[in-house]
Amino acid sequence: MSKAQDECWDSLPPGDRMKLNKIWNALPAKASWDQNRAFESYAHAQWDKAAGDVTPSFYAINLLRLLTTINNPTLRREFCAKFQRRFPQDRENGCPPARTPPATIVTEDGDMPLIGEWPGP
Repeated sequence: MSKAQDECWDSLPPGDRMKLNKIWNALPAKASWDQNRAFESYAHAQWDKAAGDVTPSFYAINLLRLLTTINNPTLRREFCAKFQRRFPQDRENGCPPARTPPATIVTEDGDMPLIGEWPGP
C-alpha cells in the first residue's frame, strides 16, 4: 500500500532479491520497494493531515496508528511520541518504538499471534 511498512525486502539477502522479478511478481520487486521507501519523504505530511482535526475520524486515527509502525526508526520514535501524547490510553499502536513485532504462528486460518503461554504439544 506504499506505506513503507513491509520489511520483507530489507530482510532478504541480495542474491534472493535478484530472484524476485516481474514474471513471478506482477511488478518489479525493487521498483515496488523503492516506491514504498519514497513514502518516508512525505510521512510528516500524512501525519499532519491525519492529526489535523480536533476530533480525528476513525480512518485518521488508524493512519496515525499505522505511522507508529513505520520501519524508519527516527520517524517511528517521533510518531510514537506524538501519538502517545495525543492518545495516552490507546494500546493498538506500534509504540513503544523499540518493541518488536509480536510472534505469530501460521495455521490453516492464517497467521495467529502468539499471546501468553506457548501452545502445548
